[in-house]
Amino acid sequence: MTEHIKYIPVWSGWLRLSHWVMGFSVLFQIASAWAMANDYSHYPFWRDWHLITGQLVLAALLLRIALLFTAKAGNWRSLILYPSQWPAALQTLKFYFSFTRFPLPGWHAHNPLWKPLYLLLLALSAGSGLMLGNHNFLAGLSMRQLHLRLGGIITALSAAHILTVFLHDWKAKGAFVSAMINGHRYFHYDTPEQAPTQKQQGVTVSFQPDLKPGSDKQEHGN
Repeated sequence: MTEHIKYIPVWSGWLRLSHWVMGFSVLFQIASAWAMANDYSHYPFWRDWHLITGQLVLAALLLRIALLFTAKAGNWRSLILYPSQWPAALQTLKFYFSFTRFPLPGWHAHNPLWKPLYLLLLALSAGSGLMLGNHNFLAGLSMRQLHLRLGGIITALSAAHILTVFLHDWKAKGAFVSAMINGHRYFHYDTPEQAPTQKQQGVTVSFQPDLKPGSDKQEHGN
């Protein structure tokens, strides 16, 4: 059966800007936090830049929140894990824990397994960072302790995100990495009825040529 490929825009320029500003800022925040804990002689330097990049994270987060109310792939509805997408999230988890032996399901924009966590932890970290001078406690933790713990979680998730997105490009054919550079992705389909369109919020696609329509391994993306 002939396999067709369609190249369509998924991510807007503003969303990509928000993603990369948050991404690089968070990576620098992780590095500067480590430096503050280990390079005492330059602590003021790293602290100042940690605060500056923290403000960049906040600015990018505010932009991302504004994009939640647009009609494109960054809409708030695209970050909801609907019951129909639970099998795709489970299949993605199998893909990771089997070290790519299970096939990766298809999706249109956001990874169904990751999307509930994308903004939550960044918002909590930014909020705890803004409240570092506050002497209140939450769940028995000071704002500084909460910020440090959330920073540790974000460090682990950032490493996992970088690893898994490269696994996606290695074992699938959706152009996940370049999509966050040029905004476009490749969608593979077998019949014209499967062809994705730009206006669809969710499409049925297969990144594995051996998956046919109706297969229990093929899920709706969002």
